[in-house]
Amino acid sequence: MKPEETLALERAKTAPITWEICKAEREQSLACRLLAIEYACSHPFLFVGLERVAWRPLPSLTSYRQALVDGRVWIGGPPADRAGPSRLGPLGFCMATTSGNDLHIDELDVLPSWQNKGLASALIAQLAKDAKAQGLARLTLTTFVAVPWNAPFYARRGFRKIAPKAGGPCVTREWQRLIDKGIDPSSRCVMALDL
Repeated sequence: MKPEETLALERAKTAPITWEICKAEREQSLACRLLAIEYACSHPFLFVGLERVAWRPLPSLTSYRQALVDGRVWIGGPPADRAGPSRLGPLGFCMATTSGNDLHIDELDVLPSWQNKGLASALIAQLAKDAKAQGLARLTLTTFVAVPWNAPFYARRGFRKIAPKAGGPCVTREWQRLIDKGIDPSSRCVMALDL
């Protein structure tokens, strides 16, 4: 990294941040970046007794590329004039799937060094805005009940717990995959944010 990029990065980390959120372009190298972000975000699960989650196989690059082609990925970072996505690449992303009247959040990750700065909230806000513009009724997701950056995080942003069967077809499939993988259903929940 060039010295001026390092300086811009340090300024961006300490100054108040206004996040830039956009639909991801279909750029090939972006799939690698998304995979790297998800990998970095899996490690904190080691510290809450979820080694199985931390060391799970990650999705393939092909699945990230397909999500980009399908227009199901939103990326975020500081605006380009503050060493943003155009220079650093995205610092966080959200992948979502339309399911009936819902937009289901498949994945939401922010690089650990950029967490607690509002980027995840900005990603959720943009998803909600885009889903509402499409005439969808709510955002849905599945998450861990007791992990601080999972269910408690979403609850503070207006999500509420719902029964898995009330989550629509995408949630039903995901819930069954979790059970098939041997994940204790009582450790997970389905949440929704009405739009």
